[in-house]
This record gives sequence, structure tokens and C-alpha cells, in this order.
Amino acid sequence: MKKILKSCFKLFITLLFFNVTIITFAAQNNDYEVYEMLDDKPQKQLRIQKGAFLNAINQREISTQTADEGDRVTFLNPQTMYIEDEVVLPAGSVFVGEITTVREPVQGTNGVLKINITKVIFPDNTEHPIDGYVGNKDDQIIGGEMTAPLYYDKVPHYPSGWNKGVLQFCPTNVYHHGKHTVMKAGKEVTILLRQDFCP
Repeated sequence: MKKILKSCFKLFITLLFFNVTIITFAAQNNDYEVYEMLDDKPQKQLRIQKGAFLNAINQREISTQTADEGDRVTFLNPQTMYIEDEVVLPAGSVFVGEITTVREPVQGTNGVLKINITKVIFPDNTEHPIDGYVGNKDDQIIGGEMTAPLYYDKVPHYPSGWNKGVLQFCPTNVYHHGKHTVMKAGKEVTILLRQDFCP
């Protein structure tokens, strides 16, 4: 009888140890799975899509008369931009760019500027790359307008049904000399994004 009780006791201890081991392993395994789930949790990626227009304020005067290609220019972001209640572009950020093209005014055309934006500096001094340019047209040109004609010629026109012709003033192909393109300090400009901006 003692041998049977001893055997039963050993069996009970063995089963108890085996159950504790299984429970411990299961708990560790569950913790690992929870950790994995937390680690793989997808985070929201905030971004401003390419083609978006951003308002900015010019910080110093830029002119085709004084600017050179390669000059560094800066523009101030006047207001905070939010996406789903998250700040994606804080007010006070500074857009940093470079003048890539400077053309002097010629007869018939005003001066031309092209400015690329390469990075933005947040108020906490963190820098983020950005790909855009100043302007709201596809050709990226600032300025370059045609000037008014310098002379007009009298040209006779003969409308149908009229017995006599009519003299009209028509512009010649001689135009005024162009003016320098100037972006004054404090002027509001538009920055167009070429690529998505992800801070």
C-alpha cells in the first residue's frame, strides 16, 4: 500500500511540474506575441502630397539685377498646417532654396528667375528635405512677361459689306525693353511641391 501511495505521489508531483512548465511556456509565448503585435503596429505616415501649393513669405528682396545663380534664399511659413489634427508643417518653419536661373531683361521680355526649394527647417532646428519650387506655373518661371509694343502702325482693314476700308492701329514687332523682375521682402509667394513631403 505504501508503494502504491508513493507511486501516486510521484505521479502527482510529475504532473504538477509538467502543468507549471506548460503554463509558464504559454505565458511567455503570449507575452512574445503581444510584443510582436505592438512592434508591428502600423504607424500613421503624415505627408503632404506632391502638387500641393504652400504659402510662404519672402524674407529678403530678390532681383534679377543683383541675384546670381546659386544664391541661397529663404521663405517663412506663416501658418501651421495640420493633417488629421496632427501638425505636419509648423508655423515659423523656414523654407530654404537656391536660385537656379537668372536672366537679364531684354527687349520685349522682363527678367526671369527660377528658384528651387530643397529643405525646410522647423522651429526646433530639425531639417527635413523637400522638393519644390517657387511659382504656381509648370514652367517654374518667375517674371518673363512680354513688354508692350513700342510702336503702332496704321493698317487698313476692309470689313465685308463695307465700301471703304478702315484704318486701325496695329502693334509692330518692336517692343519696349524689359524690366528687372523683383520679389520684395515680405511678399507672399507660392511653393509647388514636386514630390510628397514626409516630415
